[in-house]
Amino acid sequence: GDPKLIIADEPTPGLDLPLAQAALADLRAFADGGGGGMLITHDIELALTVADRVAVFRDGTVVEETAVESFAAPEHLTHPFSRALWHALPEHDFAAP
Repeated sequence: GDPKLIIADEPTPGLDLPLAQAALADLRAFADGGGGGMLITHDIELALTVADRVAVFRDGTVVEETAVESFAAPEHLTHPFSRALWHALPEHDFAAP
């Protein structure tokens, strides 16, 4: 068919990093070609490499929806849970806020 939207719910668990990156690159290429893509994942680091926007969920509720660039520094994030996620990323040494 000719899909207009792809919803990818946890598409990368069990894939090695190069294959996961390739799968998300395909999703990004689809979006760049005019399609829509929604990535649902716990892999924040990988999502930030292909996403335009991020919706942070906590207990089934969106607590923040922001541009991916907001994850450059915790002060760009408005919700405490989003800032805690930022601090929990490995490149931030899993530091407590």
